[in-house]
Amino acid sequence: MPNARRWSLAATVALATLLMPEARTRAFDVVLSTQGEFMDAYLVNGTALPPKVVFIDPDPPNPDILGTPPRVGRHVNGKLCFFPRGGGLTGKFVVADDTYRESCLDRNPPQARCSVTRRSSRFYVGKDPDGWAVFRRSGKWTKRHIHTPWPGFAETPQGTPPPDAPQGNIDPQGCVFDARGNMYGNDGGTGDPTDMDPSHQGSLLVFFPGPRQAYDTYCFLDKDLSQAGMPAMDEAGNIYIAETGKGRMWKYSPPFPSSAADCDNPAHLVTTPPTKRVFPTPGAPTPAAIVRVPGTDHWYIDSVLLPGVPGTGGGIINEYDANGVLVRNIVQNVPPDVHAERVVRHVRRDDVADEGAVRVVLVDDRRP
Repeated sequence: MPNARRWSLAATVALATLLMPEARTRAFDVVLSTQGEFMDAYLVNGTALPPKVVFIDPDPPNPDILGTPPRVGRHVNGKLCFFPRGGGLTGKFVVADDTYRESCLDRNPPQARCSVTRRSSRFYVGKDPDGWAVFRRSGKWTKRHIHTPWPGFAETPQGTPPPDAPQGNIDPQGCVFDARGNMYGNDGGTGDPTDMDPSHQGSLLVFFPGPRQAYDTYCFLDKDLSQAGMPAMDEAGNIYIAETGKGRMWKYSPPFPSSAADCDNPAHLVTTPPTKRVFPTPGAPTPAAIVRVPGTDHWYIDSVLLPGVPGTGGGIINEYDANGVLVRNIVQNVPPDVHAERVVRHVRRDDVADEGAVRVVLVDDRRP
């Protein structure tokens, strides 16, 4: 392991300690960003290149032996969301997770830790299909996972690709909670705009907490999205999600399902669909992500690839008002390898149990 990575892991432990509630600890801001299966933490200090440490690492230093365990050892993607206050999950967060498939099925030979079955072991992976994992505020996995069923997944021999993923498991990414604690997430689908197979499309779904906050029942709100982006929600409870493959941003309004009884069919698709309207994004022809502008009813929306110049970069981030009217441009012609669609959470130490404010951050995917 490079020295820089060792330093990052050690510094992450210190950062995690600082994230714990402590009345005498001064508040500070941290940006958490998933990239390359890692989650990195950036300490916001006013500089152009703030200090960065690894917050969640995906693999052990040597995956082929049961030697030094990872700090966390989970493959994560998309944005994180803190659970609402008031229940047993207060202070914990959820983020998309595909660890077992990445480490034990797609990899041949599978990682050594895939044989560990003792849940208390730091090498334990579990056999959860692609979905969302639950973490403590320190970044440690709680051994809990939220996902839709993937038939044949757990029975797949290690080192062997699993059966084709059904919708809900193809590419889980984002999340957002409503006032009742329901968790909405997106499955991006295959990401191939030329793939016309309806079962490969992206989707928008909701998990219900239930009396034990198990989040083990769910409904699909939409199963026909070409490259579905990560969801956002306004104060009225409307849901916004990009359909990048068709160059649209959608706004979903009630009625929304309140339990699995509202989608009692083999497809788990709501019997009464929500109202679905196009949300205008002038100047952003290929919208990919949407996030609230702190303290306002405005939105930051980014477009990938277009407008732009092939080979020199592309994409744009704009600010829009609540009606989709363009307010101003934030960034344009984003350089290659810098993904403007990575919209990350900005977490305050003195309010860490909430989702906090939001910042739009350009993240370079090229890891050292």
